[in-house]
Amino acid sequence: MTAERYGIGINQEGAAGVVALEVVGIVQEPRGEWSEGPRADLADGYVRYTGNPIATWTWDFIRPASRNALRVYCTGPSATVYIQTIDNEEVFKIYKAILRWPEERPQVGFPRRNKFEFVVEFLILEEAVEESL
Repeated sequence: MTAERYGIGINQEGAAGVVALEVVGIVQEPRGEWSEGPRADLADGYVRYTGNPIATWTWDFIRPASRNALRVYCTGPSATVYIQTIDNEEVFKIYKAILRWPEERPQVGFPRRNKFEFVVEFLILEEAVEESL
């Protein structure tokens, strides 16, 4: 698998716009998930979604070089970015979002020594454009 369908950028268009993850050096494709917004679990067992939707990129393992390539877009705890990601209809669209950098957790033991289990969340602010990469 490649990361060509998922994209990231600091603005919507131009030279620094949304480009495929593999172009910026992230060679593992994330598992994309989408929820309609932050969950509020109710006492009767139902779930209510509140606020903006959230896209999640999950890598079971990601190489340090790929993780560091993503870190360029979020040098602090969070940053506003544009992403191309899958929605609940399994369609790739471009969104303006806030990338939340996960808490650092050191891995110990072989073979995880040189890889990370890694999940990043994006709070979606708005759909940016219709066309895909």
